Amino acid sequence: MQNIKIIENFINKYNLKNLFSPEDFKLFNIKNYSKGENIIGAKDSVDSLAFIVSGGVDIYSFLANGRSIFINKLSPPEIFGDVEFFGDVPMLFDVVANSDTTIMIIPFKTLEKNLNTNYKLWKFLGATSTKKLLKTNKAILLKEGFNLKTILALYLIKHNKCSENSYLKFSKNQNNNEA
Repeated sequence: MQNIKIIENFINKYNLKNLFSPEDFKLFNIKNYSKGENIIGAKDSVDSLAFIVSGGVDIYSFLANGRSIFINKLSPPEIFGDVEFFGDVPMLFDVVANSDTTIMIIPFKTLEKNLNTNYKLWKFLGATSTKKLLKTNKAILLKEGFNLKTILALYLIKHNKCSENSYLKFSKNQNNNEA
């Protein structure tokens, strides 16, 4: 019963009532993860679509040399498992809880069997997946195209922390005040 309440609160909070009926709530399962816990690993088989209810996840690619590359950050009400569902591929990256995180999952088979005629849901999934992929592509291009100083300056300007005409002085280290 508590899981149904969590699902109902999530759907109401993010105005997703047009996607799911109260009867659909029982199709979902709730899972909780602690900060730093691996939710799913790259190359793992994926059988469910996951909605982030609270907390958040970081998407990483772990390299053979032990290093990791940060790919994206997802927060409520974003989803994961969608690319794997639509592409019928294993998980592309590692998904790690970046705080105590609650997700609600629906198995792909249940989604197809019970919600296959829900046009609004499929449109939502398509739009959400597209936005997430564009956000990820933009982040990768930004990281590849600019150094950290430029990214920080663009962030400060975008979020009105300084104007385009402001002068930002970056020092090479704390003992050297030269830009």
